[in-house]
Amino acid sequence: MSNKEYRTIVGLFLFFLIIQTFLLPVSHSAVSYTATVFIDPQLAKEDYIWVFGSDDFVHKLNKSDLEGPELLAWDTGTGFILGGCEFRLEDGNEYIYVIDSGTGANSDMLIKFHADNGTELSRWDISGYSENSQGLVWNGSRWFIVDSRDDLIYQVDPNNPTIAERSFSYSGQRFCGGLAWDGLYLWAVDYGTDRVYQMDVYGVVLTSWNFAPLNPAGATYDGTSGNLWIVDRSGYLHEYYLNGTLLSSWDVTRAFPKGIAFSSTPP
Repeated sequence: MSNKEYRTIVGLFLFFLIIQTFLLPVSHSAVSYTATVFIDPQLAKEDYIWVFGSDDFVHKLNKSDLEGPELLAWDTGTGFILGGCEFRLEDGNEYIYVIDSGTGANSDMLIKFHADNGTELSRWDISGYSENSQGLVWNGSRWFIVDSRDDLIYQVDPNNPTIAERSFSYSGQRFCGGLAWDGLYLWAVDYGTDRVYQMDVYGVVLTSWNFAPLNPAGATYDGTSGNLWIVDRSGYLHEYYLNGTLLSSWDVTRAFPKGIAFSSTPP
């Protein structure tokens, strides 16, 4: 047998062997696997809405159940129908600040409370520059407090809130009821014009849109969704895209809101 004939026979044998292998029946077996999924605790957060009501109470609500039971409420001891509130995380601790105007011992005060139990910690007299303050917001380095009597927004010394560093207004301002901060810009809700204004920290208006429910009382920025929350004086809470599109509304009349804040913390 020649080498050529030998290679041909070997090649044909290997070819039929390969074909036979593919034609063999394949048996299947059920195999189960157990997988462990790790959830980053930074992703497991609860979102809250804080409402400073005309009953002078601060009300803590779960954002996922705004018309459900309150998680916490306490009496601020203030006594006027106007004001605002803001949430701040300082050195790992949670605080609520409220601002109040009117007459009496609590008039024209910025007051700091522990968010866990409502214990009052500090208060500052801001009557030196504001006699009818209705809203405040923290932008990461400064307080901004709005006064409806002189239609000015005050930038306040963070180390001594009794001192205003400067003041400004925005085009169209009549009666600003509250402020929000989105990380870059201020948002003002104006119940004199029933409009919402986005502006820089010098009062230059970048955009504005109508607030159809009328009489906005306060605003806050939702850092989780990137949306704006606005309360009106009829007792309703509204969630908006920043372009002015209304997403949803909720009845929180038990609080009759005058100020609102947002917080996101681990459960």
